[in-house]
Amino acid sequence: DEEVIRNSSIKGKGHGPDNAPGSTPSAGKGGEAHLAGKGEKGPAKGKCKGTSKGKGTGKGTKGGVGPPPPPGKGGGTSGRPCNLFGTGRSLFEKRLHWVKPVYETADHATIFDSDKGPVLDPGMITSFLTPHETKLAGRRSFTRKKEAGICVLSNMRAQNMAIATSRLRLPLEKLCEHLSALDCTNPDVQAEDLELLLDKLPSSDEARAILKHQDRPELLRDIERRLLPLCRLSAAGPRIRLSHLALTHEARCESLLGHLRCLHAASKEVLASGHLRELLRMALQISNYINHGTCEGARSFSVKSLAAFASFKERGVCAMECLCSALCSMDFLLRLEKDLEHVHQAARQSNAALQHELAAFASAVAFAESALLSVGACDLAAVRAALLLEHLRCELDTLQLALDQAMLACEGAQRFCGEELDDSQVLPCEEFFSCLSDFMVQLAAAAKAQARGQASVGRLRGSLTVRMTQ
Repeated sequence: DEEVIRNSSIKGKGHGPDNAPGSTPSAGKGGEAHLAGKGEKGPAKGKCKGTSKGKGTGKGTKGGVGPPPPPGKGGGTSGRPCNLFGTGRSLFEKRLHWVKPVYETADHATIFDSDKGPVLDPGMITSFLTPHETKLAGRRSFTRKKEAGICVLSNMRAQNMAIATSRLRLPLEKLCEHLSALDCTNPDVQAEDLELLLDKLPSSDEARAILKHQDRPELLRDIERRLLPLCRLSAAGPRIRLSHLALTHEARCESLLGHLRCLHAASKEVLASGHLRELLRMALQISNYINHGTCEGARSFSVKSLAAFASFKERGVCAMECLCSALCSMDFLLRLEKDLEHVHQAARQSNAALQHELAAFASAVAFAESALLSVGACDLAAVRAALLLEHLRCELDTLQLALDQAMLACEGAQRFCGEELDDSQVLPCEEFFSCLSDFMVQLAAAAKAQARGQASVGRLRGSLTVRMTQ
């Protein structure tokens, strides 16, 4: 009887202990098949560490140990994945998700069967792992370290002034000595340094509060102690602005004067250019022929009409191509560009910006006149302030004269080009010169395109002539 029982394979369903031979460890009903055939089902449960509980029916297989179980569907405790093929646990928190992995040996050769080749060293992988970050128990609150000394300025004001004074090329005490005498000849006194101080000066109340402790400066905070020389300087604000004017007025005047002279020169070039006169006359004749069928008609047009002329195309006729064919060779365009040398630059000027710059310069002169009284009238600083004011007045007169001449010349150039002007119809200088500049650019592009087309036609005719002779 025992031999019959041993020979009987595992058949049917039943209950018994987990991990019986010929069965798979499942998480559900069923376990080992009954030894005497189909047995009675029982409530035995199989367990696997790290997997969740579930229900299922375990079936025996013929001989050997079956494949590993699929993950359970139930709601068990979740943790790190268990290592089914070793005794340790995975060091990684995440799993590498396979696509259809196979855990059994295949019955055919695969690329993974070779025993030759490099062997993985697990220590190499673990050496790349970074240690786990330890979470802090709580977030520490940041408290600003209280500086020793009497604080007159607010923290923000103190920080801004500390940044400004740290960027100075000279120590603040040495710089205040030059400011007291309005001495800007020292190369270390730069306009950038004075600009840093202009907006960071202590107010009169702050200066008085700091000066209360000038006999015992060690009682003050570091930044208030560094500002003591600036607080002692009388009329510090006007002195800094006057020194800044002394360092920058010449460059400002030359820049503004250069823009005004460019406008004046461009206006004179428009009046004197014979090539521009020929160009606009030919454009007028072509426009009259297009509009009226004859070269006679309109006597002039505004330069604002040049954009419409450049874009005109009708039934294969392009106004720019007609103008290039009638007049504009490449040699003509080069001479036109030479005649109107400053027109392109004048087109980039802004009449309103120039007026604004001149008004700002006039305001600087007015400030210098009022500041002359605050710096005194008997010392060297007063003499230097008076000389500075004299230079500023001369420069202002020069700029005003240059502006008047540039505006008058631009108005004359507009009238010469056919503009019917009154006080309300004068074009801004940049608009007038932009019309001419844009038309010259479009004309040059059309002439180059026409020259390339004529060259290709000439090459084609030459090749046809050679073929006919052959």
